Amino acid sequence: MIDVNIFGVCTIRDIFNLPQNDMFSVKKYAQFISPYTLSGNKDIIKDRASLEKYINDYNTSNFKKRNLKIDLNKTLSDFLSEAKSDYLLIDVACSRFDLYWFPDKKTYTTKSLICDEIYNKDFLDKSVLVDTDSLDDDLAYGLLDIYCENVLKLYKPEQIVLFEIKALHYMLVKEKNKIINWGVEQSKKYNRRIKRAYDYVKLKLSGCHIIEFPNCALLDESHYLGSAVLHYIPEYYIYCYDALKIISNKLPLEVEKISLDNLKNHYEHLMYDKYINVLQNTLKYYADKEALSFRLSKYVSYFKDLLLDEQKRNNIVNFFFNNNISSCAFYGATEISRFLISYFKKSIPNLKIDYIIEESNLKSYENIPFIGRYSSSYPETELIIISDIVYIKEIYKKLNDMNLNAQVTDVYKLLNPI
Repeated sequence: MIDVNIFGVCTIRDIFNLPQNDMFSVKKYAQFISPYTLSGNKDIIKDRASLEKYINDYNTSNFKKRNLKIDLNKTLSDFLSEAKSDYLLIDVACSRFDLYWFPDKKTYTTKSLICDEIYNKDFLDKSVLVDTDSLDDDLAYGLLDIYCENVLKLYKPEQIVLFEIKALHYMLVKEKNKIINWGVEQSKKYNRRIKRAYDYVKLKLSGCHIIEFPNCALLDESHYLGSAVLHYIPEYYIYCYDALKIISNKLPLEVEKISLDNLKNHYEHLMYDKYINVLQNTLKYYADKEALSFRLSKYVSYFKDLLLDEQKRNNIVNFFFNNNISSCAFYGATEISRFLISYFKKSIPNLKIDYIIEESNLKSYENIPFIGRYSSSYPETELIIISDIVYIKEIYKKLNDMNLNAQVTDVYKLLNPI
C-alpha cells in the first residue's frame, strides 16, 4: 500500500472511498483550514481550558473539532508529522473561506464551517472578520509563501501532489435526467479566491505533481454528503484515482505530464459522451420554459390592454365594418386567437372565419379548419390576422413573400388601427 497524508477538502478524501481503491491508505487528514492561516501566534487563546471544553461540548463531529483546534493552535505541521507517508496530497480550496484577524497577535485563523461563535467568546483575543478578497496580493502571496515553506519542510516536491479544485454550478439531479444551475454566485466567489491561491502555489511548488481539474465534470445531487459546489459526479473521483496511479509509477515529470494530459482528455470525452444527452434535454427544457414565459408575459400584456379598455375592443369591431371585411383567417392557434374567435362570434356574428394557420394534430378548432404553417399557399380570404405575437415580424415577411391577395394585419394593430 502507498501511504498518503491529506491537507485539503473532502474532494481528495473521497477518492479513497472508491471500491476499486486497493493501492492507497490515508494516514492523516486535515481540512477546513485556510492556506493563509498556517503561521501565527497561538497565544490568541486566553483561556485554554474553557476553549477546550467549549469545543468538546459543541455539537459537531470530532473531525471538525480537531481541525478547529489545529487552526487555533497552529499545529498543522505537527499533526501531519505524526504519521510518515509516501505522498502529501494538497489543494488550496479552503482559501475560499473568509478569515479572522487578531490585531494584537498579528495572526489569522479560518472562518470555516465550524463553531463560528467561539470568536465572540472571552477565551479568545479580540478579532475582526476579514473578507479574503480584501487581501492585497503582497499580503496574500506572503501568507502563501509561509504555507509553501511549511509544506516543503515536511515533503520533497516529488512527494507532493497538488490538486486543482473548482467550484461548479451545473448539477446532475438525482433522477439523472436533468442538469440544473445550483449555487451560481457562491461558485463564482469561491473560484475567484481558489484560483488566486492555486496559481501562486503551483508556481512556488515547482517540481510537484499536478492533477488538473477536468472539463465536463458536474456536481452530483446524489453525493453521499449532499449538495455542495465541490461535490462531484463519480467519474471525477475515478479520474483522480487513475491520476494518482500514474503518479505512483514515478515517471519523469515530463513523461508523467503527457500521461496525465491523456488521462484528463479521456475522462473529459467520457463525461461528455455520458451526459451530453442529459445536457441537451436540459437546454431544451430551459429554452422551452423561457419561450413559454416570454409568450405568457406577452399574452398578459395584450389581454390587459384588451380587457381593460372598451375603446380598443370597439376599435376591433369598427375595423371590420369600416373596411367591409366579411371573412378572415388567423395565423397562429394561440390564446389570443381563441379569445378573438369567441369575441367575433358575439360582436361580429356575420364574420366568416375561414381557417387557422397552425401545425396541429387536430383538424379544426370550433369547426374552423387548420392549415399547416408550411403549406406552399393558403386558401382565399380577405384578411389574415397574425396572432402569434412572438414571431410577428418573421410572419409578416413570410406572408409578404407569398404574394397573397389577402390583407395582412396583426392583433396589436386591431387594437390600435391607424
